[in-house]
Amino acid sequence: MKHLLIAVALTAFAAIASAQVMTPEDRANWNGFVDFLDAKGMKGSTKLDKPCQTTSLNLFNEYCASRGLKLDYHNFVTMVQTNISEYRKLALQEIRQGKALFKGTDDEFMPGLSTIDGWAGSRTTTYKFPAEKTVMTRNGQVLSDQRNAVYLNMKARQ
Repeated sequence: MKHLLIAVALTAFAAIASAQVMTPEDRANWNGFVDFLDAKGMKGSTKLDKPCQTTSLNLFNEYCASRGLKLDYHNFVTMVQTNISEYRKLALQEIRQGKALFKGTDDEFMPGLSTIDGWAGSRTTTYKFPAEKTVMTRNGQVLSDQRNAVYLNMKARQ
């Protein structure tokens, strides 16, 4: 067990060091997993935190198998956690620069993020990625079609 935890920690550290910006497909896979957990009543559940977190791993493997995905659990979850943390950081910059609105304090914006540990527990599975772009319409006419600026900034920093 101790060796497994060390291996997971090393995997998480390596993924942080070479963090990549998730693709829209990666974000859709994560959001799909969170929806899958929600349908099972497990989204954000503390049952995902129980030692040794096998519930989370087993549910992830079940989700991937049902969709024909071949994703490495720890690498993928570490990438998700890293990108969620980076998203929060860049979104707060947008808010501070007046490019986005949020009524509340920094601590109230996306509260309770998980540490980057490679495990999809109760905190990590609380969050889904926002849409890639927003389209506003009125009476069928497109009024605005904007890409999510935070994703553009994430990609530029890569």
